[in-house]
Amino acid sequence: MLPNDLALNMNIIETTALTTIKMVAEGKAVIGRLFFYEQVALVYKKSVQKYRLYMELLWKVKAYVLFSKHHPLAGQEILTQSMLADYTRVVYSDTEYDVVLKEKTKRFIAVKERGTMMDVLSNCHDCYMWTVSTHHNILQAHNLVARPCENSPSLIEATI
Repeated sequence: MLPNDLALNMNIIETTALTTIKMVAEGKAVIGRLFFYEQVALVYKKSVQKYRLYMELLWKVKAYVLFSKHHPLAGQEILTQSMLADYTRVVYSDTEYDVVLKEKTKRFIAVKERGTMMDVLSNCHDCYMWTVSTHHNILQAHNLVARPCENSPSLIEATI
């Protein structure tokens, strides 16, 4: 907890990674936190360079599959990407539209904010998405489970 005598003026905004980069470049934000797939890292690197900013890579981790407790695969302890092929993928990012199309994903739902994402995952029992980590309280509140997947994509967290 912050001391009561400490001045604090903070505005937290949930937006896309490319918009975050632009906001920092325009002075509308002091710092930005980005999550993106390793396979599209060059898109973000070029955007950061375009605005003459510095991006610090914090860590890279293999993604987990996040879906409803009622999803047909919820009982599986370890998944493979081929097991996900016939299910609807939820995407949450700037460039994922292109990634999804390149992967020839049959079905996807694009979301731009966390509340809608949680509603879709909770209520659409054939949906899944890739995630880095989701706190157990959030999993419980939204009736979700996270499972490891063989050959899952790597996700990167960075700051600008």
